Amino acid sequence: MNPVKIILLLVAIGVAWYGWQIWRKKKIAAEQAQARRDVRAIQDMVACPHCGVYLPAGSNHDCQEKTGQNTR
Repeated sequence: MNPVKIILLLVAIGVAWYGWQIWRKKKIAAEQAQARRDVRAIQDMVACPHCGVYLPAGSNHDCQEKTGQNTR
């Protein structure tokens, strides 16, 4: 085999390997970013002491119990 063809083959293999490494790193980074978004979406829920509705912890809830209009 001609030495020029061997060198070109090695260069092509190197470029393909390098491209695959870049693609793999981007894929891993995207998966990690998605995992971080999924973790942020999970919140603790607490029951309102007046009406019993479950809400995210720390949310502002204005239930009907305060005005006496609870239909429960």
